[in-house]
Amino acid sequence: MNNITYLDYTVIIVYLISMALVGIVFERFNKNTDDFVRSGCRATWWLVGSSSFMTAFSAWTFTGAAGAAFDAGWSFTVIFFTNAIGFLIQALFLAPWFRQLRAVSIPEVIRRRFNTQTQQFCAYLGTIVGLIGAAITLYGLAVFTSAVFGFNIIVVICGLGCVVLFYSCLSGNWAVMATDFIQAIILFPLTVLIAILALMEIGGISGLLHEIEVQGLTEQYKLFNTGEFNDRVIDFSLMWAFGLLIFKCCGYMGLSAARKYFAVKDGKEAKKAAWLAFFLMLGGTFIWIIPPMVARLRFADAVMSVGGSKPAETAYAVISMKLLPQGMIGLMVVAMFAATMSSMDSGLNTNAAVFVNDIYPALCKLFRKKMLEGKKLLLLAQGWTLLMGIATIMIAINFSQLKGVGVFRLMQELGAIFGSVIGVPMLLGLFIRKTPPWSAMAAILVAAIPSTIGYLSGKDYEFIQAIPWMASPWKIYVRFFLNAGVGSAVFILSALFYKYSPLDYVEKVKKFFANMRTPVDFEKEVGGAVDLSQLLIIGGFCFVIGILICFLMVLPNTWGFTGRGGILFVGGSIAGVGLLLYLAGRRSVRELKKLQAESGENEK
Repeated sequence: MNNITYLDYTVIIVYLISMALVGIVFERFNKNTDDFVRSGCRATWWLVGSSSFMTAFSAWTFTGAAGAAFDAGWSFTVIFFTNAIGFLIQALFLAPWFRQLRAVSIPEVIRRRFNTQTQQFCAYLGTIVGLIGAAITLYGLAVFTSAVFGFNIIVVICGLGCVVLFYSCLSGNWAVMATDFIQAIILFPLTVLIAILALMEIGGISGLLHEIEVQGLTEQYKLFNTGEFNDRVIDFSLMWAFGLLIFKCCGYMGLSAARKYFAVKDGKEAKKAAWLAFFLMLGGTFIWIIPPMVARLRFADAVMSVGGSKPAETAYAVISMKLLPQGMIGLMVVAMFAATMSSMDSGLNTNAAVFVNDIYPALCKLFRKKMLEGKKLLLLAQGWTLLMGIATIMIAINFSQLKGVGVFRLMQELGAIFGSVIGVPMLLGLFIRKTPPWSAMAAILVAAIPSTIGYLSGKDYEFIQAIPWMASPWKIYVRFFLNAGVGSAVFILSALFYKYSPLDYVEKVKKFFANMRTPVDFEKEVGGAVDLSQLLIIGGFCFVIGILICFLMVLPNTWGFTGRGGILFVGGSIAGVGLLLYLAGRRSVRELKKLQAESGENEK
C-alpha cells in the first residue's frame, strides 16, 4: 500500500515545519508560567473550542474506530455521539463553572475541593498515566503508518515527537491551542472530501444502503448488535452503548475535562467554546463513518490484504489512497499526524501545569526550599516539558521493540482502568457538597479493586482460570458499570461522616462552590486581551497553508471533484477561514485605532 511519492513527503515536511513556526511565533506571548500553562486566561473561544475538539479526537478515529465502522457499521456513531453529548452538557452549564474555578491545574481544584493528600495522589498518578498514554498514542500511529504507508517506526516516533516537543517547550499552551486550531481546519475539509468521494464511489446514501442489503450486512450493521459480536469484549450492544455513555459523561462532565476551559477569558467564552466543540464532534460523527463502511463494501480485499493483526483498522487509509487526487495522500498522513500531535502536546502541557503548580511547590515545602519565581519558574516549566517529551519518545521507542502489543486496545484498557475509577468522584464532587475531605480518595481506592479484577479477567494465568467468574474476559460495559457503581456508592455513603469534618474544611468547600458559580470579570481579574493578535497570526497561517495546498492543482489530475476540484475544496476552505480571521483582525485594529483617535480628540 506504499503509494507515497516525493511530493507527499514534501507536504508532510512543510506541514511539520509550519507547526514548528507556530511555536516560534507564539513564543513572545509567554511572560510567565501562567501564560505557558493556561495562556494567561486570554485565549479566544474559537481557539479553546477547536483545541478541546482536537484533544478528544485522536488517530484512533482513523484506525481503531475505523475498524469498528468496517466491522459493525452504524455502531461506530455511538462512540462519537457520546463524545458530542459530553460537549453538549459542557455547553449547557458546565463549561462556565470550569472557567470560574479560576484554577491552573486539575490537582489544584482537587485540593480546594477535598484535601492535599488527594491532590498529591492525583498529581503523581495523572502524570504517569498521561506519560504512558501519550507514548502509546505516538507508538500506535507509528505502527499504523509503518504498516500502511511504509514509514520507519523509529523515524516517525522521533520526528513527530521532536516537532511536538519543540513547540510545546517553546510556547506552551499558546502553541498547543494554535496548532490544534490549524490542525482542525486542515482535518475537517479533508475528511469531508474523503466522505464525499466515498459516497460518489458507491452512488450516494441510497447506494450505500442498497449495497449493505445486497452484501448481506443488514444485521451486522445494525446500530445495536448483540449477536454478531457477542464473543467480543466490546459487543456493540445497547448495554455497551449505555456503559460507554456513562464512561464518557464521567470524562466530559468531571474535572478531567475542565482544564481546557481554564485558558479562556470568562464563563461566556467557555460556553461558546464548548458549543463549537459540540458541533464539530456531532458533524464529524457522520462524516467519519462513511469511508470505512464504503471500504468494506468496495475495497474489502484491499483492506484485508494489508496484513497485521487487525487489517480492518487500515480501512480509512486504504480508501483514502484509492480515492484521493494525486498529491493529497500526504495530507491524509498529515491529518493522522495532527490527530496524534493534538493529544501529545495537550498531555505535555497538562503535565507541565501539574508539576509547577502542584508537585514542585509540595517538594519545596517538604525540603524547606524557596520556590523559583518569574522567568526562572517559566524555565523550570519548559525544562519539565522537555523531560516529559523525551520520556514519551523513549517509552514509545521501547514499545516498538515489543511484538504483538495491542496498542489501541491497551489505550482503551487504560481508560477503563483509570477513567471510570478517578472520574466518578471528580464528577460527583462538583454536585455533592457534604462529603468529608477523604471521600474522593476512598472512592478511588475502593473502586480500584473491581477495576483491577476486571482487567485481570480472562488473562492466561493459572490462578485466574481457576476462578469460574474470572476465566472469561468481562465485557467493557460491565467494567464501566461496576467501577462507576462502586465508586459512586462509596462517595455517596461517605456523606454519613460529613458531620465529623473540620470546620475549616466546611468553610473551604462553601468557598469552592461559591467561587465556581461566580462569573469572571475579565477586565478586573485578568485584563490585557490579545484577541486581535490571535486573529491576525492564526488567520495568516491558515491562509498561507490553504494557498500552498491549492498549488497542488498544477498536478496532472482531472478537473472534477475527484481531482483538482477536490484539491481546491480543501485548500480553498482552509484559505477562506484564514482570510476571514485575518480580515476580522484587521477590521478590529482599524476600529480600535478610530476609538483611540476619538478618545484623544475628546481629551483635547
